[in-house]
Amino acid sequence: MNLGQTMITAGMLVLLIMSVVSANRVLLENTEAMLEAEAFFESGTIANNLIQEAMSKKFDEYADLTGLQDTTAFSVSDGGGWAPGKGEHITLPDIGSFQSIANYNDLDDYDAYSRLDSARNVGGLFTAAVTVDYVFVTAPTVPTRNRTYFKRIEVSITHPLYLKTPVKVSGMMSY
Repeated sequence: MNLGQTMITAGMLVLLIMSVVSANRVLLENTEAMLEAEAFFESGTIANNLIQEAMSKKFDEYADLTGLQDTTAFSVSDGGGWAPGKGEHITLPDIGSFQSIANYNDLDDYDAYSRLDSARNVGGLFTAAVTVDYVFVTAPTVPTRNRTYFKRIEVSITHPLYLKTPVKVSGMMSY
């Protein structure tokens, strides 16, 4: 084999290595994109499940379920959250079989609540953080300290690997 053939063989080997590296990079990027999409989908499911759980509870601890009452009878939020009622203290974040299901009895108990939920198809844990605020029906995204007939719950989901920005899902409950 002469020098020309050796140079051609070395050049072909370099091209082969570059092709394999490029193919591996494409496969890795596709897998990462698929996992990010799966994490986004899973975060929506976790958030919706948490919102449904919270909205299955009473509107307020002091809500009269027999008829309409004045808003002054409802719990007061000082802007930093509601005080938990008797038996409603949960060590946060809530992990595993969630204590909130049995221990919370009204929507505002979920304010400042957080839970860790396992990722079914992606590695790691999702963190769900909840805020609950009074809102006006004409401005449902703007929290108010005034007691109204409407409360908004917002769940923010994060994942350490696959969600670059938190996924936020909200719902509104009326008395």
